[in-house]
Amino acid sequence: LALLVPQTQRIRLGTLCTSQSYRNPAHLAKIVASLDNASNGRIDLGIGAGWKETEYTAYGYPFPPAKERINQLKEAIQIINLLWTQHKPSFNGNYYKIKETMFQPKPIQKPRVPIWVGSTKLKAPMIEETVARYADGMDMDHAETTKHLLEKKERVKKMCKKVGRNFQELKWSISNTVGVIGEDTDDFKERLKEIIEQEWIWSGDATKSAKQKYLDTLNSKQIGGTPQQVIEKLSEF
Repeated sequence: LALLVPQTQRIRLGTLCTSQSYRNPAHLAKIVASLDNASNGRIDLGIGAGWKETEYTAYGYPFPPAKERINQLKEAIQIINLLWTQHKPSFNGNYYKIKETMFQPKPIQKPRVPIWVGSTKLKAPMIEETVARYADGMDMDHAETTKHLLEKKERVKKMCKKVGRNFQELKWSISNTVGVIGEDTDDFKERLKEIIEQEWIWSGDATKSAKQKYLDTLNSKQIGGTPQQVIEKLSEF
């Protein structure tokens, strides 16, 4: 993002999403505030509880249970919001703490940089509560159908009612994977064949049948096919 800021003028820049586990929340708040100042207020913060255990292991980060990671996320967002909006705030949580923190400069955007929370599961009450209480928007990762997205919205709407939040204030986005796109049906099939014959980046020893199964799943559940098929899938949303 720091590299993109001076090369752009109008587009918004952000993350979908960064893991709260990888940086102390006060440090993350400072990084994002600096980017917001440098970009003249064009930054969004997408943040999540973290999920990819292999990545945690590879880089030596502790990987606590999901419930603990979500509770850490709640504390992280509260600290970030305090640092962006209050003068010398303090916070004494179970996982993260700040004490009379001098935090300058504040972000340009008021009242704060927009905070988006990502979710990968259809039913995730703790994440839904986090969104309802603390976030400006929610990203539904891999919303395979509009039915999934609408169901998630209904769940968050009920949670907003429970905690006293106006559901209409929330913004929404979906993250979908683009699989394989071909100019026409024949080109699409040829591209699938080329990918199967390439060195398989997900697993070096994957069998041909395993590769085919993965691509079939990718293109049936996500976005792929001819341009017209891609347009039809996107238009549903």
